[in-house]
Amino acid sequence: MIGIFGNGEIAKVFAHYQTPTFFTVDKEFNTGPLLGLPVVDFDKDKLYPQIDENGIILNTVSPSAALFLFPISYTKLNSLRKEKLLQAKEWGLNIGSYIDTTVKRFYNIAVGEGSIVLDGCTINPLVQLGKGVICWSNAHVGHSSILEDFVWVPLMLLFVVNVQ
Repeated sequence: MIGIFGNGEIAKVFAHYQTPTFFTVDKEFNTGPLLGLPVVDFDKDKLYPQIDENGIILNTVSPSAALFLFPISYTKLNSLRKEKLLQAKEWGLNIGSYIDTTVKRFYNIAVGEGSIVLDGCTINPLVQLGKGVICWSNAHVGHSSILEDFVWVPLMLLFVVNVQ
């Protein structure tokens, strides 16, 4: 069971990379189903829905049954992604990472919790991606670079080598 935080354009796009079971947003932004899937309030008492074949939320299930992804854009200079990911972690939710199968990467890289690397990216040897990093399509991170926590790497950006 996979939950994606958000109901905007980035969440819709990301749902084509990693198929969710449901979306979750803060209650005041919940406008109902998205892409035919339920949207659940981001509230520790309402998360982990059990959903029937018609998309009806039946009840809650164990926290270990869902994996949460946070493809939140650079809103508020990445602080919103940081806030929501850390809140989810505090609640004991399972935080997932996603690396697209088309990413060219080497075995000796470190990818932090909650990071997302989309299609066509190149991640060279000895790279360290912090927590909550998003590398959008076709970005290139050169060898020995360190991207700190909650960084957004935009489309086709090139970090040459040893960038911190």
